[in-house]
Amino acid sequence: MRYLLPIAIILIFFWGCGEERVAELVEDEHLVTYAPGVIDSMPKVQFGDGQISLNDRCAVRTNKLSTKIPAVYVNGYPVAFC
Repeated sequence: MRYLLPIAIILIFFWGCGEERVAELVEDEHLVTYAPGVIDSMPKVQFGDGQISLNDRCAVRTNKLSTKIPAVYVNGYPVAFC
C-alpha cells in the first residue's frame, strides 16, 4: 500500500512523456519571407514550412518582424521576432 503513491507518480510521469516531438532548425534564411497578400507596415512572416507567424510585430519593441531571426514554435505555431 505504501508503494502505491510512488508507482502512480511514475506512471503519470511516463504517460505525459508519451508523444515525441522533434525540433527542426531551418538554416536557409531565403525560405523566410514576408507573408504574401499583406500590404501593411507590419506584415507577418512566412517560414520555409509554409506556416505564417502568429504575431505581426515584435512583442518587445513593437517593431516590424525580421526575416533573419529564426522563429520559436509554441505548440506547433511559429512566433517571429525583430
